[in-house]
Amino acid sequence: MRAMTADHTPPPGPAGPGAAGAGGPARSGVAGLGGPARRLWQRIWGRSLRGRLLRSYLAITLLAVATADVLALTALTRSALAERRETLVGHGRVVAGVSARYMLKGHDYLESIARDYGQQAGVRVLILDGQGQVLRDSFYDPAVLGANLANRPEVAAALRGQAATRMEAVPGVGRTLYAAVPVRDLGQVVGAVLVAQSVEPVFAHLAGIRRVLLLVSAAALALAAGAAWLLASSLAGPVATLTEAVRGIQAGDLSRRVPVTGEDELGRLAAAFNGMADQLARLEESRRAFIANAAHELRTPLAALRALTEPLLSGAVTSPEEQGEFLRDLGREVDRLADLAGDLLTLSELEAGRPLPKEPVHLAALVAGVVERLQPLARERGVHLALSGPAATGLEEEALTVMADRRKLERAIYNLVHNGIQYNGPGGRVTVAVAPEPGAVRITVADTGPGIPPEDLPYIFDRFYRREPSRSRGHGGAGLGLAIAREIVESHLGAIQVESRPGEGTRFAVVLPRS
Repeated sequence: MRAMTADHTPPPGPAGPGAAGAGGPARSGVAGLGGPARRLWQRIWGRSLRGRLLRSYLAITLLAVATADVLALTALTRSALAERRETLVGHGRVVAGVSARYMLKGHDYLESIARDYGQQAGVRVLILDGQGQVLRDSFYDPAVLGANLANRPEVAAALRGQAATRMEAVPGVGRTLYAAVPVRDLGQVVGAVLVAQSVEPVFAHLAGIRRVLLLVSAAALALAAGAAWLLASSLAGPVATLTEAVRGIQAGDLSRRVPVTGEDELGRLAAAFNGMADQLARLEESRRAFIANAAHELRTPLAALRALTEPLLSGAVTSPEEQGEFLRDLGREVDRLADLAGDLLTLSELEAGRPLPKEPVHLAALVAGVVERLQPLARERGVHLALSGPAATGLEEEALTVMADRRKLERAIYNLVHNGIQYNGPGGRVTVAVAPEPGAVRITVADTGPGIPPEDLPYIFDRFYRREPSRSRGHGGAGLGLAIAREIVESHLGAIQVESRPGEGTRFAVVLPRS
């Protein structure tokens, strides 16, 4: 078919600019980049969060743009070729309709039909007889006239009574579209019309559209890269700041904080970090204060022991009465030192969070035992110590039973009652009550002492805190009793509360869950 389309078929369009030189310049290695360019390269292609986010956004955008371009070009190509096929089939049907009456008569008017319509429509027209032999050619090609084209698929389909199209590449012309239409006379197929036209102009037009799409896609990719860079920076920047702050905390700088820039996940993470840093700072301050206070409290009885033992060792105290008094004082200081060491060990054990050996404990009986133990101290100080409510009658045993470490819970109640007696005066009163609540048991210790000033209430459970330091030391207290009580109660998943008014007394409440 080369001779059939070589002369007057519209010439193919020029080759697209993408046929050669499509590849860009070779990408330079990072080793050849300068300082700023090297840092930018490392930010984009390094292992940082910013680089990974940027590469992910660019890959997704590139995939989306490439997919859209391919789908758009495929749809445009199919639409353009379908329209051209339909047009060629229409041309063939027009020629077949005009030629039908002259096919069997052999009238020379067929030559005029092929020539005139082909020139008018800009296509090549061939009229074939019922055996597929070329009768007329609008190009007057001697090599084609008289040739049998029945072996061409589209011609064979037309001779069977079906219109068909086919596209093939013709040397020197390019991609050419063929449409074959049957010629009928009185319902019988008496021939065929073959119409041919180069579709290179269609592909040249599509190449222009492809260039526009590529330019638009490149611009969209550049905008996406900028947006991805900003987004990646907005995500990676706070993370980098947080990382530096964590390193500062790790190095011991507990003053490091990060700005909270919003209420999103990063903002909440920054707020959580600042809260953690504040808590670490408070814990560190508490640790230092604890060490300082512990050293101070240990130094006091040790100094007293030294002051008491030196006269005995030097022989300055000779009488048995004086020696006995010194020995009794030594015993009291040793007891004080042992109590302080025991309290410190108890606090350390509670803060370690070891599981407590729990058993059913009847709180009314436990509280009654604590009150009985402290009655001598209360009478010595002139304080009336009494039980009230179910603790006094021993009723409602099941409702007042909890799972607890009996020894430690007894220690916590002992500390609260002892504290009420210590800070009370002659004629004062300490009342202890135990009462059931929905799912819990409440233990109340109320005294008629001087009360606690409002400014001291937030600190009374701190270790070594004393609202009256000189008075507390005079009674042997180190400021650990309430701290131990709180640790014990909280280790039982309970809560301890305090209410106080200066001059009216103080009321402690311990709430323990029954389950």
